[in-house]
Amino acid sequence: MVWYPTDVLEYQLLIVHPEGDTALYQEYPEFDLLLPAMLARRLFAACRERSWEIAVCSSRELLNVNTDQLSRATPAVIDPVACAATSGNGSKFFSKLTNAHKRIVVLAEAVESTRYGRQFHLPTNFDAVFDIGFVPQGNKHPFPNVPYHFVFNGPTKEEEQTIAELSPSRERPIPWAVVGPRTPNHLNLIAELMDYELYPGGFCFLQHPSKQGKKGTGLLSPSGLAAVLSKTNYYVWSSDDSFAYYESFRFIQALQVGAVPCKIDGNHSWERADIPGIFPSVRSFCTRVQEEDHWSMYCSAREFYMSRGPLAEHLEKALRLV
Repeated sequence: MVWYPTDVLEYQLLIVHPEGDTALYQEYPEFDLLLPAMLARRLFAACRERSWEIAVCSSRELLNVNTDQLSRATPAVIDPVACAATSGNGSKFFSKLTNAHKRIVVLAEAVESTRYGRQFHLPTNFDAVFDIGFVPQGNKHPFPNVPYHFVFNGPTKEEEQTIAELSPSRERPIPWAVVGPRTPNHLNLIAELMDYELYPGGFCFLQHPSKQGKKGTGLLSPSGLAAVLSKTNYYVWSSDDSFAYYESFRFIQALQVGAVPCKIDGNHSWERADIPGIFPSVRSFCTRVQEEDHWSMYCSAREFYMSRGPLAEHLEKALRLV
């Protein structure tokens, strides 16, 4: 663990992410194996852009941080339940956290989910929760004793540059791609997409929950996903639960390599969110792509994302309130 020192914040910020212990994902097969690492990297990049005193460590590494260091630090803990489960010693993990200056829960999921609720019934109290995403959920946050702060999942400087440099010249032989857990929703989504003769040759990669806990099986790495999406016109997904939640990381993964992020959700209205590329059905999605070309739809998604401000700006506003 390396600290990057500055004098901007009055305390040190320590980003804590779950150790890569695959046993966790056998117990919680719905857990997104890749999201914590992606979230930690993006938070670190945003903090470095503001020159804050920042470090990143895994849940297991936190056990070795000395008490004096923790007393001057504010851990931003990505999914504390997962961190405790992968630390190797859950009791010691929470004991360590109690020595910290302040503690922040960092999550990127629906506040109505069971896993979200588990984060607030732990041996350690938290001073705030940062909800990283596209749509504020403060009105549904069920734990008023822990202040809720929405942090728009905006771009880092590196992402801004990457996205700005993309052009419509890249060849994209894959019309659509569906990547995610093997669930009835995704199976039905693929079946419907294949029913439309205009787009029969898509790409699908569905990981089986029982294999998520085995190293090297059942998963598409971030680089693998990026390679697929760089050749894909439309990255399509649907939610696996009944909550009105938008998966911002899927949007970002698509946008960085020129694919159009497209969510299929016929159960909720998304007009107020103003997020482009949300369709009530596969039919409406296919109708749109016949009426509007890929690059036009991509530019709409890019304009939405780039116009909301960088992640560092939103993160700074939230940190000043803790």
